[in-house]
Amino acid sequence: MEIITRYHGDVLVVELSYEGGSLIKGSMDDFISEVHSVSGSTACKVALDLSGKNYLNSNGLKDLFQAHNQLIDSGYEVFILNPSERIESLLNIAGLNSVMVILNDENELNEQGAL
Repeated sequence: MEIITRYHGDVLVVELSYEGGSLIKGSMDDFISEVHSVSGSTACKVALDLSGKNYLNSNGLKDLFQAHNQLIDSGYEVFILNPSERIESLLNIAGLNSVMVILNDENELNEQGAL
């Protein structure tokens, strides 16, 4: 699995733009392994950039929750970045906004002390 990443300060930003309702194409274990591989020992903060996603189905929501929890369990600080209004509403309805840090702009990483 190949993921698209970039750094914003010391935050590894992972672009999630799979066109389906799922979060990614492939297995979550492969995705998490790839994030670990890309980040090495330099990044301890990860932003999952949802700007390329218009919606998530139930599998996508489950994947996002699983990715968030696995990254937290691995010692990363995790941010959900740029969700569409539709996805942010889904996160609010599911109550995930109370356990996830959701940012609507990459510059908000600065305000979160993420740099």
